[in-house]
Amino acid sequence: VYLPIIVGRLFPFIHDFVVSDNYYAFYLNACDLDMQKFVTEYIPGNTSIAQCIQMKKGKTGRWLLISRNETKEKARFFEVPGYDQFIFHHANMYE
Repeated sequence: VYLPIIVGRLFPFIHDFVVSDNYYAFYLNACDLDMQKFVTEYIPGNTSIAQCIQMKKGKTGRWLLISRNETKEKARFFEVPGYDQFIFHHANMYE
């Protein structure tokens, strides 16, 4: 499956995903990596990588669903209502 996952999103921070009987699901957080801070503070060991991640104010995250079946079904994106959400780990997924 060809996935243009990060078109328009520089750094979606995909850390975890969930699996159901028919889909893989990834949450694309609305955040960016502060590259200057990453290079000048994280690489030398002066900060954690979490401190280099910045939320995109006023932007929403979105879910990416990918079929587990051997069909030609395209990957689907779903916008998430609300702002400033950050999902790091998932519990379960049910259809």
